[in-house]
Amino acid sequence: MSQDGLGQEHVDLLTDMQHFSRITLYGGIMPKEIMEEYDKKVVGLLYDGGYIFYIKLKGAGVRHKKGYVLSEKGAYVLRQVEAKR
Repeated sequence: MSQDGLGQEHVDLLTDMQHFSRITLYGGIMPKEIMEEYDKKVVGLLYDGGYIFYIKLKGAGVRHKKGYVLSEKGAYVLRQVEAKR
């Protein structure tokens, strides 16, 4: 369990989001369709706690219009977990 009280499943999802944000194909977001494959309770807790944000993008060149991004709070948790390893 992280110091923020998050379980391993929460940290795993944050880690997955960090990896998706680096994939050029997805434009820095984790598409809503992919996020729907995760446990809704885990996603809900991270969203309600401010660890992730839901965004909608508009524009002609936008490939994925709806998805999630890691907040600074979520990135902080990942840095803390990494520092412990």
